[in-house]
Parts: sequence; structure tokens; C-alpha cells
Amino acid sequence: MRPTMPILASVLTGMLMLFPSLAGNASMPENGRATQIRARLTHANQWRGHVMVVAHRAGWKDRGQVVRAENSLDAIDAAVAIGVEAVELDVRRSADGVLVVLHDATLERTTTCQGKVSAHTLAELKTCRLVVEGERRVTAESVPTLAEMLSHAKGRILVNVDNKLEAADLPEIAHLARSLGMADGILLKHAIWNEQRLAETQSALVDIGADVAFMPIFADDAVGMPASWRRSPLPSARRPPN
Repeated sequence: MRPTMPILASVLTGMLMLFPSLAGNASMPENGRATQIRARLTHANQWRGHVMVVAHRAGWKDRGQVVRAENSLDAIDAAVAIGVEAVELDVRRSADGVLVVLHDATLERTTTCQGKVSAHTLAELKTCRLVVEGERRVTAESVPTLAEMLSHAKGRILVNVDNKLEAADLPEIAHLARSLGMADGILLKHAIWNEQRLAETQSALVDIGADVAFMPIFADDAVGMPASWRRSPLPSARRPPN
């Protein structure tokens, strides 16, 4: 879908409201490789010729082939070793309220356990071994907490945190990073596909603080355009398919 000017204006306005920390003078890590990585992100206009490489799910593939468990400590190490600048991690919550790292809402595909992540306590999740998808090779790693993954990446690589929870959980993630001395070492992201999620995210950003970078994901193709974006009809040639 190619947006009309009213839609584009709404998106750009939303980005300006939701991206305050990258426009401001957010602090940078004191030392380590992460210093340059964060500088490139914060001052992107000065690095227009540079392409930042981000490893999806911490980097579980090599040349398109799955070779390690996704969202694992091993994947972070591999990403750092080949010069990747950021790893993307997916955050969920255990039954007893601990932030853990797993892409799916269920355990079957990526671990030796079954059921919903949210139905298991952290102690139970720690008995689940991560597996290499496809070959189902069991690794020595268990389901990691977000704190463990952030600590492992600290100073070595930027962490792009994909929030699989609600917008109201964003401040807790930011607080955890801050408590680990990593407020400037993460880039939070959250999907926004309607006006309610936009409002919820704007409210959460007040409590996140300007020292933590935030990246909105505008997923207007998920459930359709918010009503306020439908100010003029799209030409038939550019109207999204049913």
C-alpha cells in the first residue's frame, strides 16, 4: 500500500511524538564497541553512507540456514563475532511475572517444553532447553531472562527489544535496562496499528524516559487504517487489496 499525503502526515507526526530520545541528546555508553553503534543511531544523518546491520532474533542463521538457537546467548556471541551492530530480541513474561526472551507465545517450536510461555513460572522455563529449529538439536541453554540477555550484550552490541507484551509493559523494560546500566544500550520497539495502541504507547513513553531510545512499528496493514487516517479516498489504482 502506498500512503496518501494525509496518511503519511499522520505517520510522520506519530513518529515525531514517539521518537523523542533519538532526536534529543540521549546519553551513550561510557566505553566499548556499543559507543560507536549508539552514536551511529543517535546521529544517523552523519552516517548516511553507513548501513546498520541488525541480527533478527539475535542471529540464529548463517547464509539463510538455521545453525543455532534463536534468542540465545550463543546467537549474541555469533552476532558480535561477525561485526553485527544490533541484535533483536523478543520479550514475553512468565507466569510469575519475570521478563523472558522468546519469540513465540508457545514453547513447542524453540524449546523442549510445551504450552504457553505465560503459563509457566521462571523455574519451570529454566528446565526448558533451547533447540535449533529444523534439526531439533537440543542446546545447553535454557529460556533466558531479559536481564540475562541484556547483561550478556552489555557494551558489546546494541539490543533492539521487540515488545511482545502491552504498551504498559514498556516502562518496566526500560527500568530493567536502566538498572543494569544499559539505558543507552537498548532500542525499544512496539507495534502500533490503530489509534488505541498509539494512545497507549504515547502514555507509556512518558514513563520510559528520554534516556531510552524508542522505535515505533507502524503496522497499518495488520487490521486496516485508523479512522483518522481515512480523510480522503485512495485512487482505485492505489487502493489496498481486500
